[in-house]
Amino acid sequence: MVVTMPLARTELIGCLEDHGFHVVLLDLGQGLTLVATTAGGRIFGPYLDDLDILGWTPALTEFDAALGSGQWNIGGERIWLAPERMFNFTDPQAMLETYRVDPALDPGTWQLQAEADGMVLSARMIVNRTDGGADMDLMISRRVVPLAVSGASGIGPIRGGYRQSITVEGDPEGPPVVPWLIRQVPLGGQARLSAKGSGAGQCVFGDPPPEALSPMDGQWCVPFGPRGFFKTTYARQSLGHGGLSYAMAGSSMASVLEFRPSLAAPRDYPETLPRDPGGPGQAAALFRDDGRFGTYGELEMYGHRSGPAEGRLAVDAQVLHGETAAVCGMGTVQASDISSIPIS
Repeated sequence: MVVTMPLARTELIGCLEDHGFHVVLLDLGQGLTLVATTAGGRIFGPYLDDLDILGWTPALTEFDAALGSGQWNIGGERIWLAPERMFNFTDPQAMLETYRVDPALDPGTWQLQAEADGMVLSARMIVNRTDGGADMDLMISRRVVPLAVSGASGIGPIRGGYRQSITVEGDPEGPPVVPWLIRQVPLGGQARLSAKGSGAGQCVFGDPPPEALSPMDGQWCVPFGPRGFFKTTYARQSLGHGGLSYAMAGSSMASVLEFRPSLAAPRDYPETLPRDPGGPGQAAALFRDDGRFGTYGELEMYGHRSGPAEGRLAVDAQVLHGETAAVCGMGTVQASDISSIPIS
């Protein structure tokens, strides 16, 4: 497995500004910052000084080339649209072979506005549908503010967070469309989702490990190890509190990034399994690439309907970084979890 180190914050900002993209930094406290940019409406970080703690980006030459040619795969945390079958593939039986990303969405044409307490990314777009339906006129808004995190005292592990409110507005007479948040992460860690009851994960494609399909002790614990190519999804009724996290640990230092979305009723999630358009209700997904698009993993969260013409996703994110023993002691992860994570 070839692991690409994420770009340093100074490298990232320099390359973005060289290509004419607007950048705004958001201070999360304790030396943590987010970087937002009009390039694909992305968020990068959180950074601890110059280090991207749990992010993935291509190498600098590939990042520069992608920006110059208008390609979508630049890393970070992005917003796409769901249901995926409406916008990204033409044949559910050949999903990967017919997959595409409308450049009107990504990289798109994004606006970025700094506010007194945060920032807002927004974009108006006419998006082509791949399922034969009419093009859709949509407006995406993504507001991000620092999140007050209990225990962030400057003593022990670094702790900070951010809160996002993402909306998609469309045609009241059209089909429901919701935001789809996708966070790219480096390989070598472990993804975890809270589980409810005996619900199982569903394989979309590839060969997922057994841990991605069957929960144990109230959660799915999925290694993003040195090999594998898969995507799995998780229905709203199978999720517990909705938490989705990623953890990496070395012999001395550990990092955890946890997302907590606000949840709605299962009927309000229009995302479906690709081969079962009549079965909506998917609320989260995991993807592990093997080099087809890049060598990384993805944590994915689907939004829900919040009105006749609106989809919404509200989610809090918290990062924890410090000595392994101290991070285990914070309660977000247990020592047994950390010891099972491959050392990066």
